[in-house]
Order: sequence, then C-alpha cells, then structure tokens
Amino acid sequence: MLTESRFNSIKRIEPVSLFCAKLKCIGTMTLRKILYCWFSLLFNLCLAHAATWDNLQSFKWPTCVIPQNDWRVGIGIGVEYLNLEAKVKDDFSPFGAVQFGDRDQTQKQFQVAPSLEIGKTSCNDYYTGIVASWHYSRAKKESRAPLKNTTYFTHQFKMSHYFNILAKLGYKVTPKAMVYLLAGPSIAKWSHTTNQIKVQKLVSTFKTSQTSIGLGLGVGVEQVICNGLALSINYTHHFYKKVKKRTYMEFVDNLGDGPFVRSGVISKKITPSSDAVALRLTYFF
Repeated sequence: MLTESRFNSIKRIEPVSLFCAKLKCIGTMTLRKILYCWFSLLFNLCLAHAATWDNLQSFKWPTCVIPQNDWRVGIGIGVEYLNLEAKVKDDFSPFGAVQFGDRDQTQKQFQVAPSLEIGKTSCNDYYTGIVASWHYSRAKKESRAPLKNTTYFTHQFKMSHYFNILAKLGYKVTPKAMVYLLAGPSIAKWSHTTNQIKVQKLVSTFKTSQTSIGLGLGVGVEQVICNGLALSINYTHHFYKKVKKRTYMEFVDNLGDGPFVRSGVISKKITPSSDAVALRLTYFF
C-alpha cells in the first residue's frame, strides 16, 4: 500500500516524470482488478439463473395460417352493361369541302359473358386468381356524314367480341365478402367501315378490320351467398391502341356547278375503348 511516508520518500528519490508514470500504472492496475471482479460477479449470476436449452425461446418470423382447401376453381355467367366507344379522326382533305374531322361513335347495350376462374387464398385474407371471360358483343354504331347531296358517306364501328384474361387480387373483409382489383390483357375483334353511297347505291368502301391487344383494369366486390356459390359485381375499362389506315378513293362532288370528280389518298385514325359493368354468378367446385 502506498502510505504517506512511502509517497514522500518516492517523491524525494525519483524524478517527477517517473513518479507520475508509476502512479498512472498503479491506477490502471487497480481499475483492471475492479472490472475483473465486476464481470466475474455478473458471470456467476448468469450461470446461477441460466435456463436449459429446451427452455430457450428461439426467434420466429410471423407466419400465416393457410386454409386446408385454399385453391378454388369456378365457372360463371355474367350479365353486362357495355358502353362501346370509338374516337375517329378523318382526313378527307383531297375531297375539298368534304372534311369530317373528329367524331365519337358510341353504343350501349346488354350482353352475356361466360367465365372461368382459378384462384388461391393465402394468409386467410388475401386472394390471388385468374379470371378468363369471353364477351360476344356484336355491338355496332352507324352514322352518316353531314351531306345532303345525292352522294354521301356512312360510318360504322362494330365490336364483334373480346376476350379477357385478368388477374384478380382480392382482400377478404369478412369470411364471405371480398373486394378485389382486376388487371390484364384484353383481346378485341373490331372493325370500322366507311361507305360512299350515290343515289342509294354503294360506290366504294374503306374498311378497317383489326384484332387489338389492349389492357383491362377494374374493381369489384364478391359475396358468397351459399356453399360454393358467389355473387359479384365489377366495373372494367378496356384500353386499345390507336389504329391508322389509308386508302385511295374517288368522290363525286355535286356542289355548285358540279358534278366534279375528286380523288386522292384519304386516312382515318380509330381509337376504340369500352366500359362494362357486370353482375356475375360463379359456382366454385
């Protein structure tokens, strides 16, 4: 132990710098002894209260309970209210005064659509599925160009049918009710025909037939009404790519001192789209 007499003797004999170094070394050794005693005590306490391996609780990631029968396959039939639209932009400038410009052609009707659905429920509340449906429309809209002469034009837009393959992503708000989103490709067969008629007789035709691959987006609600039978209502909008076509045509102009025969290359751009509200009944096996 460093007593006062020994401290005074060391101070008188040794230089101040050496004395400070030894004093620092003594303090460091004392601190090490204190820490060693503290950690030894803590280690012994942990050993005294340690649990066996069987009682240790390992970390577990959150898991979900998947129902026994999580897959389902169903066939359905739907009644739809279809709103068909075609945005048409004509360029008939070679015919002089006959310039039609932009025009919208719309048609509304009811139709029936069968469907096939395959899906899976995960984590009790989340649903992922595929819905394939075929829609036989035969919807058409015909209009006449604003000409009061013996020669005029008629324009007809027609949707023959379309086929949807939509992903269905749902969330069960109750065990028997679900809200969902729809998204996927839509394949449509349609046509647009421009006829030139003179004195009630067909003179020439400018027809565009197309099979377009577009995009369908929608939302819906489903309710299970009894074992294996579900009733749903959804809204879907279909986007299709714009199509531009050109052709050579002659036109007999009867205005003024006519008739005059005009000719040239004319063009038209057609952008089809549709909206459908469907009430569907599906039976799941």
